[in-house]
Amino acid sequence: AKMQEDADSAAEHGLALSVIGGVAFILIGFFLSRAFLSAFTDKAAVLEQAVSYSHIAVGLSLFLMISVMCEKIQQATGNMIIPMCQGLVGAIVNIIFDPLLIFGIGPFPELGVTGAALATIFGQFVSMLIGLWGVFIHQKMLSVRMRQFRWKAGTVLDIYRVGLPGIIMQSTVSVMTAGLNIILIRFSDIAVSVLGIYFKLQTFIFMPVFGI
Repeated sequence: AKMQEDADSAAEHGLALSVIGGVAFILIGFFLSRAFLSAFTDKAAVLEQAVSYSHIAVGLSLFLMISVMCEKIQQATGNMIIPMCQGLVGAIVNIIFDPLLIFGIGPFPELGVTGAALATIFGQFVSMLIGLWGVFIHQKMLSVRMRQFRWKAGTVLDIYRVGLPGIIMQSTVSVMTAGLNIILIRFSDIAVSVLGIYFKLQTFIFMPVFGI
């Protein structure tokens, strides 16, 4: 549409909003995790491990939010290769560090569930670095200059107007999953674990569908 300035502004606002979202989840992850997770188990050991994981995986999801925003900015310019590399490299880093940090292999300490959370964050951090390189250095279609960034209420409203249906869809899935967990915890912790495993396996089925 030849609206270069508006396109540049939308990308800049997207990155700024991803940072704000990441900061919000620092607060959620560190201050609300225990209250939320307490609804799903009354076993102290399980709760402590879940809280430990959430403090890191939720509290440090800033890297994930920036990474996803970089993916979407590049996809909007027609580049699907770098976003694919972000996902692949991030997942590979996660897979490599998971056993090293969970079981304490080699020079790495044995951290258990905390190690799993850290491995996830490492993967997201590397993915974010690739995404930032793609947005600020590799792609030439948009001019993203955060040093000159100024908030525009109209742009923020446009972003959320377009994104609201996706937000509602994602939230619905999360609420449904939480509801199922609340039902299943009345039977046993194993039932909740089985549901979690199912959703992980389901991801492999839907991944190519989303790609198409």
